[in-house]
Amino acid sequence: HPGLGKACHDLGLYEAFWSLAMIPVFVWLDKKPRFPGFYTACWLLSYGSIRVVLDVFRTADTRYFGVTPAQIGCLVMLAGGSAIILYNRKKKPLVTANAEHWAAQKARLASAEASGAAEHAESAEGSESAEGSE
Repeated sequence: HPGLGKACHDLGLYEAFWSLAMIPVFVWLDKKPRFPGFYTACWLLSYGSIRVVLDVFRTADTRYFGVTPAQIGCLVMLAGGSAIILYNRKKKPLVTANAEHWAAQKARLASAEASGAAEHAESAEGSESAEGSE
């Protein structure tokens, strides 16, 4: 805080960095279908855990039994994220448009590789037979 005469941590900035760092993680996780509620649970666990840690550095917040109200809320978030995972982990994954896109992309690449390998083999055979006929 300006004017307090001592250094302090910008916890909001740390949370923003954490959120930005989580974007590629969520993109990576989205490469295969997941059970219903998976991303909600991941967000609850991700944000809840970093906020519990960062709130240790807050000095002006009221504390009850050594924890801030935000930490109590985040513990509820952690419990909720864990409950979603435990409840839904055996459910059939949802097939999303993005998952279908990745599956189609994978199939196209495999098909292109297979046809490229076949064309390469045919051209190699053709050049060998052309050399043999001379």
